[in-house]
Amino acid sequence: MPLVQVRDVPEETVARLKARAKEKGLTMAAYIRTELEKLAERPTNEEIFERIKRERPKIPTTVDETVALIRALRDDS
Repeated sequence: MPLVQVRDVPEETVARLKARAKEKGLTMAAYIRTELEKLAERPTNEEIFERIKRERPKIPTTVDETVALIRALRDDS
């Protein structure tokens, strides 16, 4: 597994990360690794926009279209 090193992290940030890790019963390295994995899993804004375009090609531009879309989404539930 590759090694990632971060330099110049403020002491206050390190203290908060250590405290959060301790609360979860993890080492700081394990806590940071978990948080980095979560961060990497999150889609970027571009990915979200592309998904919206794919799933809803017509974005409503008027109040009437928005209301119609909301009603359609409610009916699908």
